[in-house]
Parts: sequence; structure tokens; C-alpha cells
Amino acid sequence: SQANKCYGCHVQAVTLEALSVGKHNQYDVPADKFGIIKNSILNDDGGARGPNGLYHGSFPKTARTFGSLALARHDQLVDDSLRDDLVRAARQLLAMQEQNGSVPGDHVSPPVTVGVMQSTYQAMQTWRQAYARTADTVWLTPIQKAERYVQTTSASWDGLKGSVAHQDINYALLGLMSANVSPSEETPARLIKHLRTAQNKDGGWSLNGGNSDAYATGQTVYALRVAGLGEQDRNVAQGINWLVSHQQQDGSWGASGSGKAEAMWAVLG
Repeated sequence: SQANKCYGCHVQAVTLEALSVGKHNQYDVPADKFGIIKNSILNDDGGARGPNGLYHGSFPKTARTFGSLALARHDQLVDDSLRDDLVRAARQLLAMQEQNGSVPGDHVSPPVTVGVMQSTYQAMQTWRQAYARTADTVWLTPIQKAERYVQTTSASWDGLKGSVAHQDINYALLGLMSANVSPSEETPARLIKHLRTAQNKDGGWSLNGGNSDAYATGQTVYALRVAGLGEQDRNVAQGINWLVSHQQQDGSWGASGSGKAEAMWAVLG
């Protein structure tokens, strides 16, 4: 943020999400560091208060889905100081929604940006928070269309093993839960069962079927918790233990380019 003075979804957005969750849970989040991230996502080149709103010259759509969700998370968990920025960003997302309810991005670079299920979930949660704060019915139709996309797409997944990306399963489960679908219904129950069986013997999860990593483990623990599984659930408890035991001395889990997003998911988990 300080070095390049530009907004990037894999830097400021995921960091703002993680720090907002930290503040909400009363962790020690230094005000000066938090202020740097907030200022950057708002005022650096491509920031929310720039002439184009949240923007990146190479992938403007993905920049908006990531940044908008970060603003929504801040509004939900910290305070309303960025509410006008949230509403403006949420309105920008409206033009991105397809007829089938999906909200495609324009950048796929795993593990941080992974496709339509992710970006649709991000937009849906942004609109949900905008509606919670404004009570403006303009948000209801796009939310409902996005929910239908998540529901119909995830219901169409037949055999999950190897045929659907791990993150798509997590995002679909999160989307179904936010749409108030019961975790006992057929589709979410099937997703939860798959996530349980996909857990590695060491208690973690993997994005690619290999060794456990903090990205997949944090994200999956979070998805399972949102689906109602408690800390005493065997899969959840093992996942949390994996995260705690693999954190490094500097607070990270070791990834390079995707390290901030990886740490965000570990914090969420």
C-alpha cells in the first residue's frame, strides 16, 4: 500500500476483511496499521473514492467484487464510516450481474481469484449488507437472482470428487447459508459431507488434493462454521488445530504472493 500507492484486491481488500474480523473479535489491531489499509482502499490509485470507484486497469470487475466485500465486512463488523463508499461500490456491481444471476469477474489467478461462484458470492454479500443498512429495495432483486444462481449451480453438481474446485464448494456452501437454506437440505448436506471426507489425515485441507494448506483449511473451517458446525465438531476442531500448529512466528502461514489472502482465511477460520 505505502510502496506502490495503488489498490489491489489481493492486498488491501483481503487485509481489510481480516483486520475487520480481528477488531470485531477484540484482537489487538494497531490503529495506525488499520488506518493505512483503509486509506489505501479508499484513496490510492484505483481506490473507492477515485473517479472510477474501485478499479484496476487490468481487471476492474474483480477489483470491485473483492473491494466491495471488504467494505461490506467493515460496515458490518467495525463501524459505518465507510458506508457511503460501500453503497457506491455496491451500485457498481449491479451492472455486472448476468441474466442468470451470476456476477462474473475478469481475472482468474488461483488461489486468490477463482471464478464465477466466488465473485457472485462476493457481490451477493455486498448487496446484502447494503440492504441491511439502507433498507432500499433496489438490492433485493439482484440478491435473489444471485441466490438462485448459487442454488441451481450447486444443485447440478453430481459427483463432487475431483469434478468441482474445492473453493467453489466452499463458496457455494457459504452462499446457500447466507440465503437461509437449511444445512440439512439435500444440496448443502451433500457439500458438507464432501468437505468432511476431503479433510486430510493431519486435520487440514488442500486446494489441489495434495498437502494441507492454510488457505483451504481456513476457508473450509469458516464455511463449516457458517453451516452450523461448532468448535467441538471433529472436523472443525482438527482444522483449527492444524491452523494453530502451522502458524509461523511472524504470524503468517508461509505463502508468498497469496500470503495475505491465505492469512485472511486462516483468521476467518
